[in-house]
Amino acid sequence: MLPDTFSTALAWLLRPDVEGGEVNHPADRGGHTKYGIADAADGKKDGMADLDRDGQPDIAIRDLTPAHTELFYRANYWLPARCDRVDSVCPLIAIALFDGAVHHSPGRSVRQLQQALGILADGVLGPQTLRVLTAKTGRDGGRALLLGLLEIRASYMLGIVRKDPSQWANAWGWVNRLLRLQSYLLSTRFGEVA
Repeated sequence: MLPDTFSTALAWLLRPDVEGGEVNHPADRGGHTKYGIADAADGKKDGMADLDRDGQPDIAIRDLTPAHTELFYRANYWLPARCDRVDSVCPLIAIALFDGAVHHSPGRSVRQLQQALGILADGVLGPQTLRVLTAKTGRDGGRALLLGLLEIRASYMLGIVRKDPSQWANAWGWVNRLLRLQSYLLSTRFGEVA
């Protein structure tokens, strides 16, 4: 296990070319977004963020600082997607699972991982998923699985724009994010030459 994989995953996510900025694009269904924390993340477009999942708004999106992000991302994505359990098996996949949880939802990210593993995609990251994950990541550290997982995510994104053509405005950014994540995980973080 990498020392503090969550911090590594959060550092990836908060890069300016990933989620680190502030946007309010009219075609983005999430609404006003800062540090990747979208107004609609709590199910309400009210200009507020629920950082700790208690159902109560904690702070206005415009007032978010980087210090708020650790609580928000751990409570809303890292723990619900069970990235901590995946981290004990394969940190590389834990970071990819976390990024998918932020981008698509924890449940969908787990189902996409299960699909990449070739098992029933029920969204429950339990002992069976961890056993198969252990078996499929031991030889190459999860690199082949990562490529399959990112392909599944790309296919999902294509499905979004097929259903809602207005989302083509976001498609290039989504694909770039996957390519940057792949490069980050395969070369920068894990020591391989790009």
